[in-house]
Amino acid sequence: MRLLILWLCLALAIIPSARVIPVAAAPEVAAPLPFPITHEGHFGGHVRIVKVEGQTGYLAEGNYFTILDLRALPQIAPLASLPLTGPVYDIAIAGSRAYLAVANVGLVVVNMANLQQPSVIATVPLSGASTPDDVEVAGTVVYLRTRGDGLRIYDLQTPGAPEQLGHYAAQFDQLSPGTTLARHGTTLYAVTNTLSIRGVHVIDASNPHAPSLARIIPSSNDGV
Repeated sequence: MRLLILWLCLALAIIPSARVIPVAAAPEVAAPLPFPITHEGHFGGHVRIVKVEGQTGYLAEGNYFTILDLRALPQIAPLASLPLTGPVYDIAIAGSRAYLAVANVGLVVVNMANLQQPSVIATVPLSGASTPDDVEVAGTVVYLRTRGDGLRIYDLQTPGAPEQLGHYAAQFDQLSPGTTLARHGTTLYAVTNTLSIRGVHVIDASNPHAPSLARIIPSSNDGV
């Protein structure tokens, strides 16, 4: 028995130490989506804004205003692409009219009575170095937020002859176009990060000839 024990001890002594290799944990697998996502196609390059009205889509696509037929989704059929002389920053749709905020140009009014042949019927240039960022429309009244020039209000009752109704002066800065102006009734909400006036400007436009500041909702130092 003693010889057996001695032999076992000698045998164990010559076995090199085993290296324990930890087993890597199995990677977490994300739960499958409840619906499939497939790439159906794409249009153009730099698309800033997408608007949908009924079964028609509208794109701010670089220097083009593009109209899409969405009646046979997921198939998307381009109807027209209108070239402009500057990047389209925002789109507002009212009936058969499109109102575009176009950099280096101003407010552009487009007739879409024929969706396959849109045409520019009016252009409202901006003075100085101001640039249009956002546009909202209510009936025939158009609100245009401009970088460096505040908010301008236009009457488009005669689409080919826009008339400026009022102007709220403010040094709004550059933010993401198409995301810095909202409307509720005759109240406008304009966002800016300009240090002296940072926050959301609540503008009373019940009198479009004399829009006035109702209050400023301040933002943090990190912006709005």
